Amino acid sequence: MESTDNLKSLRFDVEAQQWLQELANLLKTAGSPTRTRILYLLWIAEEVCVNDIADVLDLTTPAISQQLKKLREQDLVDNRRDAQTVYYRLNDEHQFVYHITELFQQEEAVLS
Repeated sequence: MESTDNLKSLRFDVEAQQWLQELANLLKTAGSPTRTRILYLLWIAEEVCVNDIADVLDLTTPAISQQLKKLREQDLVDNRRDAQTVYYRLNDEHQFVYHITELFQQEEAVLS
């Protein structure tokens, strides 16, 4: 069993890590099966419009828009507008996206 002082020190160390809440938010966002599939789709296709994401995932455009909003709020995806069409892509500069795409690559290698 840990000493009381050591437990207090550990509690302080854990509470001092502000980035843990951000990580929890990112994991919650990416943890949705639909959002994970969107991230994977954007990884393999690089850039996809909302309607095409909806078609590929067999969901409604409003449902996809709602999921993309959550991904945008965490800065995991970027978008660009071309007239009435909005295209989405992964935010390659986000460290979390880098780690997710590493997982995708590892899985692709195992399946190959």
